[in-house]
Amino acid sequence: WFRGINRDSTKYKFHPGIKAPNPVDKTFTANSTTDTITSTAHGYANGTMVLFIGSDLPAGLVRDQIYYVINTAADTFQVSLTSGGGAIDLTSNGSGTLTVRANDATQGIDPVFDKDTPHSNTAWIRLECPNGAETGIPDFDTKASPPDGFSGIFECQLGDIYDNTGTVTSSDQLITNPADVIAFGCIEIRRYPTSRIDWPSLVALRGVCDATVTPDYRTLLPQGVGLTARYYDGSAFNTLKSRRVDPVIQYDLSAGAPALDITATGFSARFEGWIRFKYSETYTIYLTHNDTGKCWVDNLTTPIINGASTATTSGTFAATADAFYALQLEWTNAAGDSQFTLEWQSASQPRQVVPQDRLYPKNEAMKRFEAHAKFLQRTNFDQFLRSILFLCNGGFQDVNGKLTFFCFDEVTASFNFDETNIVKNSLKFRPRFTQQEIFNLPNRFIAEGRDLESRYLQPFDPQLFYDLPDLQSAAGRINEEIVNIGSATRAQALANLAHHAKLQTAPLLVEFEGMPQTLSVLQGDKVGVTHSLTGWSGRTRLVVEATDKSIDAAADNRIFRLLDWE
Repeated sequence: WFRGINRDSTKYKFHPGIKAPNPVDKTFTANSTTDTITSTAHGYANGTMVLFIGSDLPAGLVRDQIYYVINTAADTFQVSLTSGGGAIDLTSNGSGTLTVRANDATQGIDPVFDKDTPHSNTAWIRLECPNGAETGIPDFDTKASPPDGFSGIFECQLGDIYDNTGTVTSSDQLITNPADVIAFGCIEIRRYPTSRIDWPSLVALRGVCDATVTPDYRTLLPQGVGLTARYYDGSAFNTLKSRRVDPVIQYDLSAGAPALDITATGFSARFEGWIRFKYSETYTIYLTHNDTGKCWVDNLTTPIINGASTATTSGTFAATADAFYALQLEWTNAAGDSQFTLEWQSASQPRQVVPQDRLYPKNEAMKRFEAHAKFLQRTNFDQFLRSILFLCNGGFQDVNGKLTFFCFDEVTASFNFDETNIVKNSLKFRPRFTQQEIFNLPNRFIAEGRDLESRYLQPFDPQLFYDLPDLQSAAGRINEEIVNIGSATRAQALANLAHHAKLQTAPLLVEFEGMPQTLSVLQGDKVGVTHSLTGWSGRTRLVVEATDKSIDAAADNRIFRLLDWE
């Protein structure tokens, strides 16, 4: 059990105690006269915690309630609500052969970190902190001085991958594609039969999400966020271990490594992206490097700095203010301590570490959409489904008993409305919002979430937002709306914000009555509209409502409401 979602016991139980792979269930029968439970060679000791499972438990027992074994014998035992307490009074035997599951043992002091605080009946994760000499780390003796919290990055959910027939093609995979998360939710959480899902649509959605895009943060962001960094084990760029976006290049002298899984005395790193100078002046670029450091600006063939050993080395570059120049840095360390810092200086610019807002990540391909959602409270299936679909600008339709999934960005007009299928004199169109409502509409959508490209999965910094300048101008002010994004790249978060903003603020609402031949059109479809009254010719609209005019089973006229979706 975790945050209100019950997982199949063939996977694992996660409450209470540690993760127990493939727990073994035992069958039992009950005797209400003696309040005794019989389970051949059960192997339980007095004090063992157990859970009972069954559709018709003996009266007096509650499903999934923790009980303590007492008065144990080879094949029998009784249970109590407390360790060593009195036996539960069983007032019926129940029916059928029922099931009991033993809980994991009470957790004590961790045998590896023996100074840790003792734990009891909760799931926990063991982690090792640096010693107390590290900045910001509390006393290493966590038993005497326990920390009050910690942050971590965890790969959590394992699931199955399905093909376009609903057949499992691989199991127990870390699932991050929204289509795979949706499949997990439908099958594992909602327990739909596979026949309930339109599997070809999910496979198509998976392909849309896995398709790569190449964002250009120079145009997407109002200011820089840092450089794309790659860290390699080995001082000759041997084995790539991690990729992230580093906000500034400032690694003070240290005996440690700047990234996980690399050797402190034998690593290399490459930083790539764009630099935006503040003044139209000749700049001096400084690299402090231990061991080697190189720097290329604009011309990625010839470095302006090529430091072969520990030193601070400089080079010059004639810059134009606010122009973007390609930037590449390389750093290697083959022995001992390491250090690396990028600084700049000009006639108007005092020497300083190049700030984050002047550095932009490299343009490179990444997956279009991923799902790294979290649910911190009890969540129903509809909320779960809509939350995951939000992350891929997606929607769904329930057609002929099957759930069909799609990405709005990829949907094309599936039907054309014109005067042959629109009831005469039924077409109406009007602004969706009054003038006063326009003044109060959100016109800046702010992402609340964490940056997947951050070293420590930090919240977006600087703040990430999507603006609607026309609405801001009309309102004469900025009206903000916070949108929960989860964990995402900045490129995906901006795509999600843009789609959400369009749904919230599309200005024109069209209403009409469609003839029976429009039966196939559903909410979520894109359609074309042609009409002499408005002069529209194939104008793209999004269907937000498609309702039968009557409840009769026969084909009937339908009421449609559409949003402008050009």
